[in-house]
Amino acid sequence: MSITPRRDATAKCEWHLSLACQIACMACSRASFLRQPHTPAMTLDDAVEFMRQADALDWRPRVMLVGGEPTLNPDFLDFVRLAVGWSAQQPQVWSNGYGEKTQRLLEQARELGAAVVMDTQKPAGSIEDVAGFAGW
Repeated sequence: MSITPRRDATAKCEWHLSLACQIACMACSRASFLRQPHTPAMTLDDAVEFMRQADALDWRPRVMLVGGEPTLNPDFLDFVRLAVGWSAQQPQVWSNGYGEKTQRLLEQARELGAAVVMDTQKPAGSIEDVAGFAGW
């Protein structure tokens, strides 16, 4: 039996670079407030294997780099480079935007060609409940 990929199937995928986070929002849908990531961080080998399998299916989605906080993965900029070179559309980085180091990495991601989604940014740090964050 042959499987033909659907051309109208989802046009985006998420690379969960890390479920670690430097802030502790109590309403976090990733449970990052637990401070102990419940799955290991994504590796560059994982991304390369994903791209190999997607290419075999003739599927080239937009890559969304997410977390926890994706900039906490030590290979963050290498992931951005991979995504920019491979993704069908401009890759997106979904970050909390908290802290100087995070802001520096996000600026570098922009320079490499990724879009930084501002909807999830919490520049003042953790939020206590969903009423304190317009994104929820």
